[in-house]
Amino acid sequence: MRAASRHVELGGRRRKESSPLLPVAHQRSPKPETARGPVSFLRRHALSYFSFKDDIEARIVLNLVVCGNLANVAFVFGRNAAPAIYIARLGAERLARAMFLSGVTIIAFTPRFSAFAKRRRATQVNGCVLRSGAAILGGLYALLAWCGRGARPPLVDAVVYSAFYVVEDLATLVVMMQNGAVAQELFSATDARRVVGLVQLGSSLGAVFAGLLAGTVAQLGGAAALI
Repeated sequence: MRAASRHVELGGRRRKESSPLLPVAHQRSPKPETARGPVSFLRRHALSYFSFKDDIEARIVLNLVVCGNLANVAFVFGRNAAPAIYIARLGAERLARAMFLSGVTIIAFTPRFSAFAKRRRATQVNGCVLRSGAAILGGLYALLAWCGRGARPPLVDAVVYSAFYVVEDLATLVVMMQNGAVAQELFSATDARRVVGLVQLGSSLGAVFAGLLAGTVAQLGGAAALI
């Protein structure tokens, strides 16, 4: 009897200990506070207007738009500055050779780049393109500055300026193409139909603004300012 009563007491005590101290209605989790302010207001309306799923998707699209804008700006500035610098140093009669060399290089490089990109993720290829392109163009710009300080042998000028013209054409073109490949990889086929067009449209605005600003920048600082 004592053992049975002790068991009942323990059971009752356990039931009492496991029972909630407050009614269930008072134990509801607090509601998350909604952020207020102009930034959150614009964010909410941007999410609804562009049909973004969440903040993560909106940030990815924004990053791709910024990268595409910078690539288009570099492409437009380079396309305007490289011929001007080339003509000022080597003459207009040699520009056709540089354009022909650039076209041949792009045709030869494209299939090799496609084979390289197929075995890797688009984001990895994009990082490789950005780092290598920036390093090569930076080195060539340093050589241009070195050649512009004084008279150099004609062969040195021809090689440096032709290399800069070709690499500038190729690097900016590949960066723009790879930005679209990254957008297609990061989203599913259904989401890509909704998002990639917005990325391309936002990237194209960089070319428009760069075209409007190229003349002003060149007038203020010369073709070297565009580089």
